[in-house]
Amino acid sequence: MQITQRHKEIDSELLKLDKLILPITYSNVTNAKEQQRTFLEGEVENPDLITHFVPLKYDPNETENKLRTLEERLGEGPIDALLRKKLETCLTLNEIILYRGTPKVKELTADLYQKPDQQTREQAHNYLLQNPPFEEPEDQSAEKLRDKILEVTQTLLSNWSVKIEDNSLLFKTISSKRTFVIPRKNYSANAIERLPYHEVEVHGLRGENGHAQELTMLGIGLAGYLQTEEGLASFWEKVNGFEDVKTLRSYAGRVIAVDEMHNDKTFRECFDTLKSYQFTDDEAYLLTFRAYRAGGFGKDHIYFIGKQEVENYLAKLDPETRRKETELLWTGKIGLQDIPLISQLMDEDILRRPKILPLNFHEKMARYFS
Repeated sequence: MQITQRHKEIDSELLKLDKLILPITYSNVTNAKEQQRTFLEGEVENPDLITHFVPLKYDPNETENKLRTLEERLGEGPIDALLRKKLETCLTLNEIILYRGTPKVKELTADLYQKPDQQTREQAHNYLLQNPPFEEPEDQSAEKLRDKILEVTQTLLSNWSVKIEDNSLLFKTISSKRTFVIPRKNYSANAIERLPYHEVEVHGLRGENGHAQELTMLGIGLAGYLQTEEGLASFWEKVNGFEDVKTLRSYAGRVIAVDEMHNDKTFRECFDTLKSYQFTDDEAYLLTFRAYRAGGFGKDHIYFIGKQEVENYLAKLDPETRRKETELLWTGKIGLQDIPLISQLMDEDILRRPKILPLNFHEKMARYFS
C-alpha cells in the first residue's frame, strides 16, 4: 500500500474545494444584530433566520459536479476510503448550503453529525446544574495573550505568526496559513494561561503535523475529525491543570439547543429553556441561533461529546498502548475512529510520526493517568 500520484491529485483538488464550502459562513444572515435586537426586545416571537442570507461567493452546483468527477477517480483500499469519506462530507456540507433555509438542512445535519441522545442530554443538563455561572474578571489585554502565545510558538511553531484582529469574534487557528488570530478584547487571567495549550499545542500542532504528511487533508481535517479535535483541546487543557467552566457550560448549552431544535421546539421555546439554566439573554440567544440557523444546522453538540469521548477512550487503554495512541492523535487532524488506519499507515512508513508534540507531552500524560 502506498500513496500514489492519483491520491495526491485527488487530495489536492479536495483541499481546494473544501476551502469553498463554508456552511457556517453561509448559514449566517446579513442583519443578524437587528434580528437579535428585535427578538430580545420582544418585537418578534421568533427571529427570521432564512431571508437575508450572506451571499454565496461560489457555485454549489458547479462544486458538486467537481466533487462527483473526483469521486469517479476513487478506487478501493484504505487511502481511497479516507479520501472518499472526506469527499462525501464535502458533498453533504455543500448540499446544506444549497438547501439553506429549508427543512432539508435539519435532515442533512442529523445524518452527518447525528442527534444528541437522551444520555448526552441528561449529562449536559446535569453539568449545567452542577456548574452555575460565575464571574471571572476579564482584565487582561489581547496583547498579553499574544505575548504568551508567542512564547510557546517560539519553541514549537517558530514559522507561525500571531496577529490581533479588531473585527474577529472568535480565536482562529488557520493552519493552512500558519496563523493564530486573536480577537481584540479583554481576557481573564485563566484564559491567558489556558489558551496556548488549547490553540497552539492542540489545534496548531495537529495542523502543522498534518500538513507535513503526503496527504495534506490531514492538515485541515479528515471526515469526522472535529468532535475529536475540540474534545482533545478541552482534554489537554485539563491535563495541564485548567478547566474552562464557562466554555464547558456553553458546550453543554449547545447540546440542549440542538436537542430542542431536533424536537421541533420554536426558537423562543429553546431560548426560554436555556434561560432556565442561568444563561444571559445574549448567551441564550447565541446558543439558540447556532442550532437554528439556516433551518437547523445542528452540529454544536459534538463539542460536549468530544471531550468525554477522548478522555473515556484513553482511560481504557493500558499505559503502553495509551502512550502510542495519544501520540498518534497529533499526527494530524484526525478522529478517534481513524486511529487503527493511521497506526497501520505509520507502521508501513506511509505516514510520518508527528514531528512536533506538546511540551513534556509523555510526562504529563503519564502523570495525569497515574
